[in-house]
Amino acid sequence: MLELVICKSPAVSGTFNVGSGVSYSNIEVAEIIREIIGDDRPILVRDIERKSDVPEQVANIDLAVETFGWKPKTSLKDGLRILVREMQQACY
Repeated sequence: MLELVICKSPAVSGTFNVGSGVSYSNIEVAEIIREIIGDDRPILVRDIERKSDVPEQVANIDLAVETFGWKPKTSLKDGLRILVREMQQACY
């Protein structure tokens, strides 16, 4: 994405969201991480709703797509797999 922004001519400015354009719940993300690390322990959920909780949030990537032709190349699962691997390497 950075290369697309730097090389754009004429130069553009603005706020460009990058993301998948797909919403994932916290439990879905936790389950993906659990699968990646090979942990079969159950995920415990405290069923406490907070006033500040947002039920769903999705990055609107339309402007980045329209302006730069950018589209995400890495799935959430693959991105988390890379993150976990890098964290494991950094810690050992």
